[in-house]
Amino acid sequence: MISVLIPAFNEADNSYFWDTIHLVQELKRNGVQIEVLVGVTQGQDNTLERLVALGVSTRVVQTMNRGERYNEVLKDCNAGENDWILLNHPRSLLQKEAILELALLHDSIKWGAFTHKFDINH
Repeated sequence: MISVLIPAFNEADNSYFWDTIHLVQELKRNGVQIEVLVGVTQGQDNTLERLVALGVSTRVVQTMNRGERYNEVLKDCNAGENDWILLNHPRSLLQKEAILELALLHDSIKWGAFTHKFDINH
């Protein structure tokens, strides 16, 4: 099982966030053992309402701290000893192939990280 944990605060206009949610849902529909869990701090937009409408597992968190949102949603994670917990930043997008490769890794691998690149200079 791959558990994708994402913190959220005012993500309604964040296309990477929604692309990640939809990718996980697509993979799950296609038989990949994957779940997405979102720790949401209620903001000024409709992020929480959209997640609920999509049937995404959410935990409402009162903190503004991203790390604490990860920790709270980790409480709902069903990962076992040989499962993967993927901490995904809300403005990061993993390729479908990356997640599929993760699902195929041998049990002897216990941890890892993806490399990243920025899409704009800032």
